Amino acid sequence: MSVFGALSLLIVAAALLSFLMRGGLSLAMALSLGPRIERRQTIQATTYLVAMLSIAVQGLTFRRLVRWTAAHTSL
Repeated sequence: MSVFGALSLLIVAAALLSFLMRGGLSLAMALSLGPRIERRQTIQATTYLVAMLSIAVQGLTFRRLVRWTAAHTSL
């Protein structure tokens, strides 16, 4: 494997990890809000909705990403 191939594989792996981790930190932060925070439930519901929509979009585009990666990297 060439240096360019290893670098592209590393970039793709980082992109895949960022796709899989999106929303997790936001949800954890929203759920950790104390009971005295105003509009706590609104913040949590909005964060959950955005995370779920993000995951849905990622799920719909994941196959394209895998195909693109397979076409542009040679192992």
